Amino acid sequence: MKRKSKFIISSMVQNDINDVLILENKIQKFPWSKQNFIDALLSSYYSKVIKYNDIIIGFIIAMFAPDVTDILNLGINNNFRRQGLATKILKLCETQSLLLGNNILIIEVCKSNLDAIKFYKFHNFFHIGTRFNYYKCKLKNINYMEDALVMKKLIY
Repeated sequence: MKRKSKFIISSMVQNDINDVLILENKIQKFPWSKQNFIDALLSSYYSKVIKYNDIIIGFIIAMFAPDVTDILNLGINNNFRRQGLATKILKLCETQSLLLGNNILIIEVCKSNLDAIKFYKFHNFFHIGTRFNYYKCKLKNINYMEDALVMKKLIY
């Protein structure tokens, strides 16, 4: 009998890091290092993965501060985008924020990442500032810096 495929969201654990890192390097212009992911888990940051047939296809990492939730990293495998998965893990993060009494979310988004900006605007984030020269970039052995848009959302 053929097993039905499904998406499963679970807490990220140490054994997930290598697979998350592979995905991160495929989808992010400015990928985190393995140590960044290890530090996030050691710091007990909100860390979730989405699996499809036991393969990690997405993740979110957020830090809950006393007055704000900072979404540090969110990524979905390109082959699984526009299926509501990023929305689903973002909503789970929002729910957890509210349970902790926190109704403000922020995220930094590369100003050239128009798809991400569109996604966050669709989810009622708005631009509140710019972090100049925030991201270190490399294109064809040329190093340069890129700005990040700081976006905010109020949740209720």
